[in-house]
Amino acid sequence: FGTFFLSSCSHGNCSRLLMIQCMAKRFDGSHQAFDLNNIYTDPDLVSQKIKVILNRQTSMEAIIKIIEEHVPELTCLNLSYNRIQRLDELSKLVTKVPHLKTLNLSHNKLKSEHELDKLKGLKLEELSLVRNPFCALFKDQSSFISAVRQRFPQLLKLNGNDLPPPIAVTSSESESES
Repeated sequence: FGTFFLSSCSHGNCSRLLMIQCMAKRFDGSHQAFDLNNIYTDPDLVSQKIKVILNRQTSMEAIIKIIEEHVPELTCLNLSYNRIQRLDELSKLVTKVPHLKTLNLSHNKLKSEHELDKLKGLKLEELSLVRNPFCALFKDQSSFISAVRQRFPQLLKLNGNDLPPPIAVTSSESESES
């Protein structure tokens, strides 16, 4: 992830460098994973009066830019417990972090399943949405799974539970080649 020195702080770059330093501590290089759960309470950021509120466009943009610049091969991202209500900015992950396979959005404040549409291009294999308000709106577990799987057909695990393998769709072109 790289080492950053704060001695070169100038012209407002301190917050960004502190954020990078904070994120570096939360990065697991062996799994290409970021654990950004509860980042708004991180003591290093709070002590410097840096507010990273992922519900705000500027904070989410900053996080995504740091990921794009330093860890474009990221495969796992934990954004749980961040009070996220909308996924508008996260839609940039589709192009900026194309290798993302695991996303944890549990314990946030997502109120509509349609927020997931903004992430449709991700080829997620594992997704956690536990304790988001919209999850309680489904009549049963199978309709919840179906709604999520419509958006992420390659999903193998939802909320920690294994799903049946996705149905492979073969194109008519491959069948008609002779």
